[in-house]
Amino acid sequence: MFRFRCAAAGCLVIALMLSACGSSSGSSSGASATAATASAESTSTSAGPPAGAAIKVGFICSCSGPQASLLADSEKVAQAWADSVNDSGGINGHPVKLFTFDDGQIASTGLQDAKALIEQDHVIAIVGEYSQVDGDWVPWVVSQGVPIVGGSSGDPVQGTSPGVFPSGSTFLALTVGTIAEAKGKKGLGVMYCAETPACAQFVPLATGVGKLFGLKVTATSISATAPSYAAPCLKFKGAGVDALFVADNGSIVQRVVAACSQQGYTPLEVTEEAAATSAMLHDSQLAGTLAAGTDANPFDSSLPAVREFQDALAKYYPGLLESAGYAQDDFYPWVGGKLFEAAAKAADIGPTSTPAEVKAGLYALKNDTLGGIAPPLTYTKGKPYFSPCWFSAKIENGTLVSLNGNRPVCLPVAQAAALVKALG
Repeated sequence: MFRFRCAAAGCLVIALMLSACGSSSGSSSGASATAATASAESTSTSAGPPAGAAIKVGFICSCSGPQASLLADSEKVAQAWADSVNDSGGINGHPVKLFTFDDGQIASTGLQDAKALIEQDHVIAIVGEYSQVDGDWVPWVVSQGVPIVGGSSGDPVQGTSPGVFPSGSTFLALTVGTIAEAKGKKGLGVMYCAETPACAQFVPLATGVGKLFGLKVTATSISATAPSYAAPCLKFKGAGVDALFVADNGSIVQRVVAACSQQGYTPLEVTEEAAATSAMLHDSQLAGTLAAGTDANPFDSSLPAVREFQDALAKYYPGLLESAGYAQDDFYPWVGGKLFEAAAKAADIGPTSTPAEVKAGLYALKNDTLGGIAPPLTYTKGKPYFSPCWFSAKIENGTLVSLNGNRPVCLPVAQAAALVKALG
């Protein structure tokens, strides 16, 4: 797997991408099928899903494990997408059958699950994945010719392979967007999670991007089990750092901000929308926090496509929208599902279709925003996807307020090229 080990390496990936712009709970197939038939069968008492053979797709998450507080609901969202599709007549008149696995954030389990989905369940795509160990199984899936459709597009593994089709801004653009929120400040402090390798991958790129905005980046790792965060707060305060990004889940962000406040340290908070949980939004100490997101603001129902998502969650999983952990990360499986729908319709996908046909449908999409919930999506055969766009929002009055009309902020290609040169 490619890792973002240094800013220069990150630049190489950007350059390549710009050229394209112009636990397992069951671990067996039987257990997977039993758990996942809900998407095609549990709605039989409602309007009724379409009958006949189903279009088979898979989903893998780290719904248990170290980041469970952030990811636990993602499987429910994926299921809500499948149920809503079936209750609306299916895709091209065919029901969708969703096979789901929880890898528990264990690399070997993730690979085992991926193999079960492809070799036993015969899915034609893995849709909306939210696995924290996807770097250990995505390459194998891609080698089998099966597309990864959407998911946690801010994850470093997304946007680095022609076989992965992100449904939002990728890691590099999200990094630029997050750092850009601190523009005008003197220094940016980054506290990143010690438990997940992907968190550390943000640091070298952030250091390079920070220079473009006149920001000196100071970084340190933190543990979710740490009894206090006073030490890193004092370290950043002493270094004159006046903007802070905590690369961890929402509950840790709240603990860090509270600890820093007790030390008389109140920098501008910047974050990713994926971490901005409902609990964070109602924390008065986080008012004014600026957030960058891979997709549209899922709290903003003024956009019909967001309202469709909210209505589906309210129908199939009442209370999830009001839960303390609800955040943009709950949007990822849904947006990935909508991307699969768009590709399936473009290629007239049915039960006997192949992964290659799904890819053909994806390549047929041109600047598709999926109703405004994604940045313009265009995929080029043989090249990894890159979007120079991100969404911006601000925590205000107990909610996440969309900036720029809940539309993406996009760098012109020339400016993105300048970014590559500067980082190089």
